[in-house]
Amino acid sequence: MIEEDGYYKIISTNETVNTKAGIFDKCIVVDEFIKTKNALYHMRKYYAPNVGRVLEEWYDGDVITSRIELESIEYNNSSNKEVERSGESIFTGSMRDSNSEKYTIKIFSDNGTYEVQESPSFIGNVGDIVLKGNLQINYNKEGTEDINKITIYLNDEKSNFTLNLNTENFKIISNSKENEPDILIVTNPMSSNLMILQAYYIYNKQLEPILFDNSGHKSKYLNTATFIEQVSDNNFESSVYDNTNGLNYIYEWEFDSEKGVFTNKSSTEIKENINEQTVQSKSITADEAVNKVEEVYGNHLQYQYYGNLEAGEILDGFPTEKFYIINALQDGEILPGGCFYVNMNNGEVYFNGSSGFITRLSDNQTVGRFGELPKDN
Repeated sequence: MIEEDGYYKIISTNETVNTKAGIFDKCIVVDEFIKTKNALYHMRKYYAPNVGRVLEEWYDGDVITSRIELESIEYNNSSNKEVERSGESIFTGSMRDSNSEKYTIKIFSDNGTYEVQESPSFIGNVGDIVLKGNLQINYNKEGTEDINKITIYLNDEKSNFTLNLNTENFKIISNSKENEPDILIVTNPMSSNLMILQAYYIYNKQLEPILFDNSGHKSKYLNTATFIEQVSDNNFESSVYDNTNGLNYIYEWEFDSEKGVFTNKSSTEIKENINEQTVQSKSITADEAVNKVEEVYGNHLQYQYYGNLEAGEILDGFPTEKFYIINALQDGEILPGGCFYVNMNNGEVYFNGSSGFITRLSDNQTVGRFGELPKDN
């Protein structure tokens, strides 16, 4: 029972809902409550992920925040209905170490918030449940109760993950080579064709990150369009699609479990058959990019096209696409402290602060960073 004043959201999954449109299984029911001293305001929405739309939305009474007496509220106390779902496992699996000892893996978020996707985007479809928060990985050797845990983030700056819980975000690769450990894969989407991938394995009874060594540059984070896949023994592949030139890049990796490193051995370019006229028709001009920044950031400043940003200048996390560089001006002078990047194809606006961190302005999410200032083309 809700007793204290405040705002509450209760999300119930896998519900069977009888609506005017019919009976639907595996629905998501979202109840939102505002508790005041004398009343409880209640709004409910039904979602069916399998049909990708809101089935029905109704309110008690004839206004959005209609009054319901406390005695008239009925609560579903089933185990799959929890306020904010904090502490709920979002992935469970089993993986082996190099001695073939099995460990149980459970992934949680101890600070997570959960939202229902209300419009289509690269994150997902209408009705999908989206988690924003860190990830806590609990693991223990099977048959024991000694639980270890680590907390991981989207990047070294401890940004939160944004995960669609209706899609595949995690995977355990069962290593096909004898006496080699299994690998846990954790991903986070960054755009329609890019995600950040992290990999972990059990080494000396501890869950450890695997580094990706690309020409001497080592990082815990891999920019990729696909999950990394095992192709033979300790050989793996990943791919990245660059929609500015229509190329797929296939990367071959060799895994060294003693060092905990994926080493890039080679990359292959695969040209896709792309209609260049179609690509051009989707592009925006520099003037349109300036207008996009003004729409998103406001017209209290002036904005000016500065140059183009190429994929070769982009580092950790940010989409490997082409961007316009837009500066902000006041009284004709360029303001210090950062600049804007506008995607040439879809008009998405980002802000590059003086610290080098990249923020997507549509949702204020940190999505990557630059190691050097962009060059003027």
